[in-house]
Order: sequence, then C-alpha cells, then structure tokens
Amino acid sequence: MIERVIEHWLAKVNERGYEMALCQALTAQGHTILRRPAHGGTEHGKDIVSRDRQNKYHCYQLKTGNLSKSEWRAIRDEVAELVEVPIQESNVPQNVAFTPHLVTNGTVTDPVSLEVKARNGHWKRRGFRPLDLILKDNLFRMFLDLQGKFLPSTPTDFEVFLRLYLGDKTAPLNRDEFCLFLSSFLPNKALRRKAELSRALAATAILSSYILTGYQEHGNHLAIAEGWMLVLAHMLRLAEQHQGSQADWMQSVTLCRDAWEGAVRSLVDEAVRSPNWIEGDPMVDNSVHGIRSVLLLGYLSCDAIYNRRGESPPGGEDNILVKVKENLNGLSRGYWGESASPFVFAVILFLWLRGDEELAVKIAADLIGFIARENHPNRRLGVPSPYYEPSRLLAIQFGEDFFDHRQTFVGRSFTMQWFVEFVARRGRKRLLKTLWADITHITKACFVPDELRDFYFWSVKKGTEVARQWGRPQRWEALVEQSNLNDLPRLLLVEQFPDLVLPFLLVYPHRATAELMRFVERRASQNFGLIKAP
Repeated sequence: MIERVIEHWLAKVNERGYEMALCQALTAQGHTILRRPAHGGTEHGKDIVSRDRQNKYHCYQLKTGNLSKSEWRAIRDEVAELVEVPIQESNVPQNVAFTPHLVTNGTVTDPVSLEVKARNGHWKRRGFRPLDLILKDNLFRMFLDLQGKFLPSTPTDFEVFLRLYLGDKTAPLNRDEFCLFLSSFLPNKALRRKAELSRALAATAILSSYILTGYQEHGNHLAIAEGWMLVLAHMLRLAEQHQGSQADWMQSVTLCRDAWEGAVRSLVDEAVRSPNWIEGDPMVDNSVHGIRSVLLLGYLSCDAIYNRRGESPPGGEDNILVKVKENLNGLSRGYWGESASPFVFAVILFLWLRGDEELAVKIAADLIGFIARENHPNRRLGVPSPYYEPSRLLAIQFGEDFFDHRQTFVGRSFTMQWFVEFVARRGRKRLLKTLWADITHITKACFVPDELRDFYFWSVKKGTEVARQWGRPQRWEALVEQSNLNDLPRLLLVEQFPDLVLPFLLVYPHRATAELMRFVERRASQNFGLIKAP
C-alpha cells in the first residue's frame, strides 16, 4: 500500500513539495545539507548543495514533471550553470569538484537523454563532472527503501495515515490524529545503532511530507506550520535519549525547523497583505473570523519575536506591528478558551517589546479579569481548558451540545498565572490589587508528565495535575520574586532551540507553564537588546 501512496504523491507534487523529502533522504545516506532553497533562491542552477560521507560535494537542481525536448530547451542554460559554475558557498572550498544532479519527479524523453549523454562527453573533456539524472523511478526507490520498518505498523495505524493523506486539505490539521500517526511507528526507546536514528527521523519527515504537501497546494499555511512543529516535537522526544549523538539527529530536526519557518513566513506574508482577514462570504465567515484573528495575531507577533534571534532585526517588523494594532479588537471577540492564551501572550509580549507597555498591560489585565469572572466557582461552565482546540469549540457556536452537563472548568485556570506574573513584572501593584479578590477564587493549575520527555507528546497518560492557591493575602515582594523565578525543565527544546519555545507552545498550549512563559519573555528581551544574555 505504501508503494501506491508514494507513486500517487510523486505524480502530483511539485519540486517545492518533494524538496524536503529529498533532503531527508540524503541526510539518511550520510549527506550534510549545506544549502537548500529555504536559505535563499536557486543560485547558479543549484537548489541543494550537500557533502557526502567521503567529503565529496553534490549539487542538485530540482524540476517538476516530464522533460521533453521543449522543456529541456527552456532549462538548458540553467542546467549548464549547474554543471559549469563553481559552488558559491562560504563553507565550501573554492573551485572544489562536485557531482551535478538534475532531479525531476517525471521522466525524460529519448532525445533529451541522448543530448545529456552528448553534453556529458563535452563536459568531461572540459574537466567538468557529468550530469547525473535522478528521475521519478529513482526518487520512488530512494523513498521506499528509506521507509524500511519505519511505517505505521497495524491496519488501524495505516488507516489513520490514509485518512490524513486523503483528508480535506482546506480544513485545520487534525492534531490528535497526526500525533497518533507519528507515534505509531517512531521508536519509543533509544535505538542501539546510530544509523537507525537518522534513518528513523528521515523516514518520519518523508511520511509527514506526503501528508503536509497537500495543504501546500491549497495555501493552508497554518496546517503546514502546525504539522512541522508536531513532527519536530516528536523528533526531539527521540533525540532526548540520544543527546550524545547530536550529529545523527540535528540535521533532520533543522530541516523540519526550516519547513516550519517557511510555512509561518508564508502565513505572515499573506496576513500582512490581507485587508481584513475575511475568507469567502462575510456573513458565513463571521462565526470564525474572531478565532482566525486570534490565530493570526499570535503568529504575526510570534514571527516578529522569533526573527529577532539574529544580529540585526529583519525588515517587515514595523508592518507586522501596524497590522497587529489594527486588529487588536479580534483578541476579545475571538478568545475561544485557554488554548488561545499563548497567542494572547505572544501579542502582549510583542507590544511590550516594541515599547507599548500600557497597551500590553491593559490586554493582560482584561484577560485576567475575564478568566477570573468566568471561572468563578459560582459559574457553571467556565473558560475551556487548554486541552480544547478552537475547531472543537466552534461546534458550540453552531448549536451542538458539546460539553456534558457535568463538565466544568470553574475554580481553576492553567494560564491566568502567566498574565498575573506579566503584570507583576511591570510593577503594577495597584492594578493587581483591584483584581486580587477575583484572582484568589481561581486555583493555579498545570500538568506535569511523569516522564519528562513525554512533554513532547500531544497526549500523555501518566502525569500529575499540580494545583496551587494564590496568597490570601499575598505579599507583593513574594509575588514579584515568584514572577522572576528561573526554574526550567532540562529539555533539548529549551537548551538548544530556545527561540522555538514560544512557537512550540502555540501548537502545544496544554504544555505551557508559568516557568516556560517567564523563559520566553526573558529570551525575547535578550533578542531585543533589553537585557544582556547570560
């Protein structure tokens, strides 16, 4: 069955779609990827540059579909650049020899094949290496061989994979099912052989590509971003057991991070260009417009914060700030529950980093008041916990009796603490005093998995829900001290990918804690130059 899936996918995907799978397959073969389109456009006919285990260099030009004589004529000059122009990468020796590869998910006609053969003879006489053709059948065999045992193992698991592969790509990604698919074949224990680790991760990324490239065709950038973050998280869970073998997992993780970055960049660009964030009929779209606004505001803010990790801020941040401020009324209209809280936190953090502390504090205080009122013990339902996604809660707006009559969220909150501490760090004692009577009715809650690496799982069966009361009364000095504590879990995500913590929590709101949100603020403050890095 997997053979039919690969054939079907190769037949409909373009070069952008199979690029990730090709890079992952090369990684599993021992290649180090030195350049790919995510690092910039095609350069001198070279989409991908890699170095193999024998320290030999390879350059790949990617195309889509069958190449007849007419298509060949259109790309002939580009192919000549691929073969003849030296690699122009700072981490590659000047004028080093390399093997050029022309890749397509189609075939070439006989006249093209004959011309390539003739040109290879000419290139060889001039001191260039001959052009290697990697066609549809070569890609098929490369991907199939790599999968090996890393496939959904039962008919039920394979059914989940097919549902995801064939599903509606205009709809939100089903994160429950996608994580079920990922955990159905990824090893749960440390692998004995290093080669198995890189192979397992590459196979995971390629299988995920089959599912996620369908969303690409429909411009569903949010689903793609969420999907690659879920893949990255499951990879990190396995990597936690192989921290001494970083070379065997880092490249696959980095490729997935690059894919996530590309999807978010497309989402942000589209959101900045859009005049009103409405899709289709405004009357019909009204019910989901608020939710979409919160999602986009969160991703715009998160992207601006994330992109400050370099030495100089990228262009476009001012445009993002304008767009965020223009659409802030969407936060209150679209706040669907506590799984929206990381998006709101991203917004207030971005506003504060850009100098608008008053507005950031006001939004935080408004949300504190809202959660405290709605989750007061005398209410019936309360604000849904971070375990409820917006797509599930949307059913309520259409009249479905989603919650059991015994279901309630009152008396506790998983996220209000983040905003209380944010306000406390700004020294707003008088403001918090006006809210404190309502705040103290709400217990601070968080879930701690029994096994730390299960933090990356979407659903965890073994763990403890920790509940703590607010002080009645509360000493101001103690609150400020607590708001600045620096006690973090020892996770690869935090230690090696600190700038991905906030993006991770947009996808995994139920894994967010006050400790992680303090870290997110501290890290962003360093990147914006407000405090010095340790």
